[in-house]
Amino acid sequence: MENIFFEKSDRTPSVTTDYERGILEVCGRSMPEDAITFYTRVSHWIDDFADQPKPKQRLTVSFMLEYYNTSSSKCILDILKSLGDLKRRGWPIEVNWVYMEEEDDMQANGTELQTMLDYHLNIVPYDKKKVMRLSEEQ
Repeated sequence: MENIFFEKSDRTPSVTTDYERGILEVCGRSMPEDAITFYTRVSHWIDDFADQPKPKQRLTVSFMLEYYNTSSSKCILDILKSLGDLKRRGWPIEVNWVYMEEEDDMQANGTELQTMLDYHLNIVPYDKKKVMRLSEEQ
């Protein structure tokens, strides 16, 4: 199965997938000119992941967004709902909504998304200063 990698830009988040490790990460700002086209490849990767022969492989999905626009929000919600469909079919899926501690809006967005889903969305704060210090030490 082909993994995907989109490099982060001023208007689009980075997207990283790893089939063998069962990881999908979306990080950065999401304001693409055409959100549907941008997120369609992500949706197709999830569909392909579910069609692979590994029986019920665990998938961990993390959204670490600083900001997203209205058209992105619809696409993100569609992805979250499709992950719910997989969970109902027995796939072990963990979904994380990660936000910077000082970003109350992004925390509220995660809480609002949770109300639209029929499964638990992990809403996880992180301290950007701690993350930056760790990366500087390496």
